[in-house]
Amino acid sequence: KQARSVLNDGLELVLKAMELRRNRIRQQLTELYFIQSDLPAQDMLQTSQQVSLLKLAREKLDYEIQQQSKKFS
Repeated sequence: KQARSVLNDGLELVLKAMELRRNRIRQQLTELYFIQSDLPAQDMLQTSQQVSLLKLAREKLDYEIQQQSKKFS
């Protein structure tokens, strides 16, 4: 029973870390969208690539969080 409690604490920490990373990605996306409107076309391409990569990272994290959450139930 104690091992299960330790395992749950570990999973909870993993989830919290993932959620922090997801929030950081959300913040970066917001910053990029904000910057994007003031950029010349050439830089815009690079920024939109960054946005795409960040969105992929966010989707991957969402999926991982979902999987970790299932381990709890």
